[in-house]
Amino acid sequence: MTKRTLLILSILYNLAIYGISLGGLYLEEQKEGKMTGDMFLLHVGVAFPFMIIGLIMIGTAVSPDAEGKKRVNRKSVIFGIVLGIGFISYRLGMSLIGE
Repeated sequence: MTKRTLLILSILYNLAIYGISLGGLYLEEQKEGKMTGDMFLLHVGVAFPFMIIGLIMIGTAVSPDAEGKKRVNRKSVIFGIVLGIGFISYRLGMSLIGE
């Protein structure tokens, strides 16, 4: 699979995951009149592992390649995993510092 194909698929995947989770949350909020933490965890918490997979997919697709190959290889997958874990760690750290 080429990185361009993976990038297109990962963008569509992320749009679908975010749309389903946040769209469901919005519809639930419209029905109830308010949004609670439990409501947020129910809709977004379930989709969180899929969001991490999407982040890793995008990291793999945009990974730099010194050899000039446009195919997905082991190094690009490792780069995507490191980028995904690094971003999640950064966001978690920022949220913990803010409290």
